[in-house]
Amino acid sequence: MIKTYTFGLLFLFFTIAAQAQFTDNFSDGNFTSNPTWSGDDSVFIVNTSNQLQSNGTIANSAFLSTVNALATLNNVEWRFFIRENFSPSASNFGRVYLVSDQSNLENPLNGYYLQFGEALSNDAVELFRQDGTTPVTVCRGTNAQIASAFSLGVKVTRDNNGLWTLAVDVAGGNNYVIEATGTDATYNTSSYLGVLCAYTSSNAANFFFDDFYVGGIVVDTTPPQISSVSVINNNSLDIFFNEPVDQTSAETISNYSINNIGSPQTAQRDASNLSLVHLSFAGSFPSGVIDTLIVNNVKDIALNIIAPNSIATFTYTVPVTPSAFDLVINEIMADPDPAVGLPAGGEYVELFNRSNKTFNLSGWTFSDASSSITFGSQTILPAGFIIICGSSSQVAFSTYGTAIGFSSFPSLNNTGGETLTLRDNTSKIIDQVFYDETFYLDATKSGGGWSIERIDPDFTCINKSNWKASADVKGGTPGSINSVDGTLIDNVAPTVLHACPSDSNHVQLFFSEPLADTALSNINNYTLKTSSGINTPVNAVPAADFLSVTLTTSFNIITQSNAIEIKINPSVADCPGNMIGANSTFFQWGQNPDSGDVVINEVLFSAKTGGAEFVELYNRSTKAIDVKDLRITKIDLTTGIPDPQSIITTDCYVLLPSHYLVLTDKPDAVKSQYITDPTAFLQMNLPDLLTDEDIIVLQDATSHTIDQLHYYSSWQFPLLNDLHGVSLERINPNRTTQDQNNWHSASETSGFATPGLRNSQYSEVTGDGSSITVDPEIFSPDNDGTKDVTNITYHFDEPGFTGNVDVFDDRGRLMTHLVKNQLLGTDGSWSWNGITDKNEKARIGIYIIYMEAFDLKGDVKKYKKTCVLAGKI
Repeated sequence: MIKTYTFGLLFLFFTIAAQAQFTDNFSDGNFTSNPTWSGDDSVFIVNTSNQLQSNGTIANSAFLSTVNALATLNNVEWRFFIRENFSPSASNFGRVYLVSDQSNLENPLNGYYLQFGEALSNDAVELFRQDGTTPVTVCRGTNAQIASAFSLGVKVTRDNNGLWTLAVDVAGGNNYVIEATGTDATYNTSSYLGVLCAYTSSNAANFFFDDFYVGGIVVDTTPPQISSVSVINNNSLDIFFNEPVDQTSAETISNYSINNIGSPQTAQRDASNLSLVHLSFAGSFPSGVIDTLIVNNVKDIALNIIAPNSIATFTYTVPVTPSAFDLVINEIMADPDPAVGLPAGGEYVELFNRSNKTFNLSGWTFSDASSSITFGSQTILPAGFIIICGSSSQVAFSTYGTAIGFSSFPSLNNTGGETLTLRDNTSKIIDQVFYDETFYLDATKSGGGWSIERIDPDFTCINKSNWKASADVKGGTPGSINSVDGTLIDNVAPTVLHACPSDSNHVQLFFSEPLADTALSNINNYTLKTSSGINTPVNAVPAADFLSVTLTTSFNIITQSNAIEIKINPSVADCPGNMIGANSTFFQWGQNPDSGDVVINEVLFSAKTGGAEFVELYNRSTKAIDVKDLRITKIDLTTGIPDPQSIITTDCYVLLPSHYLVLTDKPDAVKSQYITDPTAFLQMNLPDLLTDEDIIVLQDATSHTIDQLHYYSSWQFPLLNDLHGVSLERINPNRTTQDQNNWHSASETSGFATPGLRNSQYSEVTGDGSSITVDPEIFSPDNDGTKDVTNITYHFDEPGFTGNVDVFDDRGRLMTHLVKNQLLGTDGSWSWNGITDKNEKARIGIYIIYMEAFDLKGDVKKYKKTCVLAGKI
């Protein structure tokens, strides 16, 4: 049941005894003892980072609470860490209860809570008093501060006059900045503290809590320190302290000096970040020289004075105009959980300076499709790395190199694709990468914990082949040379894969690799040939990954009765300059298939090492078939119940008459092991095929069966010693699917499989007008792909016959019962592969095909034909 709350927010309930400190950082790996938290225990865990984490699966709410009595709230301090890995809303929110008189946080209670999330986009941290079920605001922080995913360090104090002070650290640490104050002394004792989460199913496991402290107000006796210095321009600096500083001392210009330059003209504490001071000098910093900033007499909020002559060094570099790809996106950690060896929950992107220039990234931006972050002053040297990540992960990643944390770091998509863009301070694109889960090239690593790394930073074209999963034992190499670092050379020309109309005036054209944006968007690079003439599209819009383009036509595609040909300008090239050459493709408006229109034509159910299983479909109809929403499933051999269906594709894909379509998890693996038509592949989550037998079913969106095959490994050519990597091929697509004699092992000369090509064992069944024919009369069953079977074809003027077919040698000895009591049609055929009933290859020689057919009226037809089994001597 989904529970509704008046203010739509996640509860985090927290109480404390004034006489003693309360702490819990979950370092013991549990929440069931020392102290004991109780409530909806099954919906929380302590994760591998020793944080309390929600662990729900469906839309709901859940809470935990723990006993901790407070006899007074005077001079009490509360601290904790909270992370919500989503944009809060009225359905996904949090509350931190600092005070409660009840253990069940879902019942009416009296106390105080912090709210994290609300409706619309002005989400702020807000402190409320709760009277039974009625909330009353006490004080509110900065609007929109938590409008997107966040990690916060939070500190709340209440003095003996009832003055509440709310402070947060947006980086998730303990450098708190005061956000708001308010007075309320309605309640002065407490009994419990705890946590509660309200969520939709997609965010059921996206709440994190840690580092709880409740006790007397901690007196600060530690002086401030310089954290870092950033160069803004040739005469301005930003100095960051490790805690908020007193405004008067921070803005006293005599407290700062630089060697050979002196004190600044102005010093101003930042209005929102009280740990930051902006300095402006009259003189200019020399370029390329290490300068020293000396700081004295600056105080923190508690008036502790910085150590005398505290120093920080910096170097100013004259700004350099960047060229495209001077910096590249070099590594992407989109799915860090479960962690392999890097910080849990830590998404990051690594930038690499492949040029010989030094850049200051001030004003540069990094973005995905929905959000963007802007860099402050940050220098990156030639061959240097910078790790960009969320604020809560900055400290952890700083151990691997220079790390910059952003509270609004984009949430990287794990699946479905994402375009990442790096721009300079003039908004010029410096690098852009489109990635998706296929970039891992390793199904065992795409589930989380591993980054994808650029193989060759100097190969600057957008190309999937330049990326693969990290090979480092940690799961990634942030801040250092990639584990897969190498040289990539692309001398392969792009090709057209297929075309597919999406409506009456639009067709999407797909390519084997990304092409240049300017080439894709130029309508003069395409001609469309129809039965009525040649046309040029009126518009061309490239896809985000530059692997396809949508063309707008001036004619109605649906009304065209014949296939339409698209020709591409031969000079169109990929990024490295390989021209596409003479390339074209045909398409028609796709129709839904009827039963038997599309058949299972080839099956590889036992792949070689490093390979992949596949199922090949063949359109034996005269219709253009849209395979969108067709499904592949299997029938359980024990129960006879179909397994869950796997959708072939949710996108338009038209399979023309007499064309093939290869379905596999790993197209690249199949292409690397066999001679193929590379344009005939479609990647999908193909059900695992069994190595002995399986029942494969091709169905439409309504679960109507289009074709079904129950194959057996015994159908393979029996003289093969190893069946790994050997496909079963259909001899003739127009014969019955379940006819065992219509299947044969792919030939050795073809490489034991022909994905996307006509089967090596294909045989056209022909008759000469007589009742029975044998073709070829001389065959050689050596699996070389040439006349490996002989076909026995029959024709009767009327139906109703039942038939037997036997094969005898020239001495009259029975070799095999090919057909037993089979109900015949007026036409049909069988194939003999030279194998006897003893599962042995028959000897070279002459054989007699004997057929007997009889009907219910007592009519009997008998036929004898000869064939020659040939072979090498």
